[in-house]
Amino acid sequence: MASSNTNNLNVVVPPTVTSTSPANNTVNIATNSIVKINFNQSIKLATNSWIEFKNASGTTKPFTTTITGNTLNITPTTALQMPPNIQSLYIQTPLQTQQEHQD
Repeated sequence: MASSNTNNLNVVVPPTVTSTSPANNTVNIATNSIVKINFNQSIKLATNSWIEFKNASGTTKPFTTTITGNTLNITPTTALQMPPNIQSLYIQTPLQTQQEHQD
């Protein structure tokens, strides 16, 4: 009699960035701008996510985050600085798809 062993493999493709607002290298943005990062699928921040928002000199700026569907919103809690103190955003976070979160 043949064996009926089966295995299920669930391959989940990680989310990718499709657009940002403001766009990369944008100049003359409002100092109260919310940074929006759009992904190709719905996302959720994973446990121990790490997001840094820094100015050009490397000083970390305080912020809050929210997620709506496939958009990560980063809201600075202090006004952004005008040039030459350009802000940079560094994100290193294990984002999860909504599918991964539901499993």
